[in-house]
Amino acid sequence: MFSVRSRGQGVALGLLTGAVFGFALEKSKVALPTAIRTQMNFSNNLMLKMFLTATIVGMLGILIIERFTTRTRSPKAPVSLGFGSGFFRTFGGNIVGGATLGVGMVISGACPGTVFAQIGAGVQNAKWTLAGGYVGAIIYGYFEKYVKDRSSYGERAPAQTMDKVTSSPIAFPVAFAVLLLIVIAIAEAARGFRDELGSLSIDASQFATLAMEISSPAWSAVVAGSVIGLLQIPSFLMLGSPLGTSTSYVTLTGLFWGKVDSNVSSNAPYLQKYTETIKHFWQLSVVIGVVLGSWFSSTLSGMPGDLSNTSAAACFGGGMLLLFGSRMADGCTSGHGISGMANLTVSSFLTVMSMFGGAIVSYSLM
Repeated sequence: MFSVRSRGQGVALGLLTGAVFGFALEKSKVALPTAIRTQMNFSNNLMLKMFLTATIVGMLGILIIERFTTRTRSPKAPVSLGFGSGFFRTFGGNIVGGATLGVGMVISGACPGTVFAQIGAGVQNAKWTLAGGYVGAIIYGYFEKYVKDRSSYGERAPAQTMDKVTSSPIAFPVAFAVLLLIVIAIAEAARGFRDELGSLSIDASQFATLAMEISSPAWSAVVAGSVIGLLQIPSFLMLGSPLGTSTSYVTLTGLFWGKVDSNVSSNAPYLQKYTETIKHFWQLSVVIGVVLGSWFSSTLSGMPGDLSNTSAAACFGGGMLLLFGSRMADGCTSGHGISGMANLTVSSFLTVMSMFGGAIVSYSLM
């Protein structure tokens, strides 16, 4: 079995994986701010269809690899806020961090990963979301140090997966996949591919139901989700790591923030925690690849990159919340959502529910 053994190999794999990821994100139109926001009142279900399809395909790929190779899943451990008791003490960081991330999604019209696709596609003011994300990562680094010195914040209980908790290594994944397929089918029956794109002011009348030409203005969210789910296979097989994006913010920040704060290793050690392994630089190269893949897709199709009027201030503030929340929860819509759920991780299920719960509530109040 081929494994990534050097930083250069990791960067190459990351760029290629990210380019395909970005291409599929742009083709699905899920990265558009309008698509992200309107998912929260279910007037558009492109994000739901892509998300659930990627989860099913990724889960099957990961479980098959685990069954027939020496690779084993590395589920995310729950994150504690350091106070309270019982369930909330164990998963408080996932719940509060996920909800904070959800609020940031609605304000900015982005996710930590989709903002890179927005940059590549030329979405107006996406650069401010990205800038806010880096500031949010920096703020979290100092916050983490402050509260850890005064509490048991961030303590971790053992990681768990749903198939093992339920003692159903086959039955649970099969039942979960069937459930998600039913939800996708219902969503597609309620509003088809062309209607979903039409709600974003995209003329889909000439598209095939499952358009796959690389120059097509858009793909079905189910097709794009399948492509993204398949990306879990090379990532998990060669690196032992599923897709994720929010750690890349901390990696890049950690590489230069010492020039701003010469005592960062003592003031905010969290910011230097993710600059050491091949996996950290792999994820940094993934997001660079997402920008390139999204740019290539939008250039081929000639589609406009922006269908929203999100202000620079909203993008910046929302970006801060995106990264602060994702770092508190130890993952984002990619790491906990597409990948964590594909790994059947208990903490990821709770984080995703909190994420979309926070987003739905905040959208209803706007």
